[in-house]
Amino acid sequence: MKIRDRFNSKVFRDTWVQSQVKMGIANQLRNIRGELSQKEFGEKIGRPQNVVSRLEDPNYGNMSVQTLLDIASKLDIGLIIRFASFGKVVKESTSLTEQDMTPFTFAQEIAASGLAQTLQVTDAQVFQEVKTAPRNNPTPNKATTVLFADARSTNYSLGTQ
Repeated sequence: MKIRDRFNSKVFRDTWVQSQVKMGIANQLRNIRGELSQKEFGEKIGRPQNVVSRLEDPNYGNMSVQTLLDIASKLDIGLIIRFASFGKVVKESTSLTEQDMTPFTFAQEIAASGLAQTLQVTDAQVFQEVKTAPRNNPTPNKATTVLFADARSTNYSLGTQ
């Protein structure tokens, strides 16, 4: 049976996505850790060695988005979490580069490319009001989540409107 045929099964799709996410995060953390011991890496991200061990275990899978955000902050790297079509997930999970698996810190990126190259966006793109609502929301005027970004102070708040 070809892999494409397996995607007809909802159970296969669910299992495959879960395994890709869990393996991807575990492997990426291991790559980012590099030559550091788990204890040294744990000190860098503010977590004990046993937590680093669990985070690098693709069978663990109990990490929260907040944990990932905290780690990204400690490492001064970005974090992308989003829902996507299966085709997009397959394409991205099979075309990862070494740079994808071991991203530059902000300082490394600025040193390599300069601020203008790194941040090829306008203030309007970064500091905009972003409203999210389900496509099938029968009452689009009801409360929607809004991210407010204040360009003057870098204060961000999440609220409803």
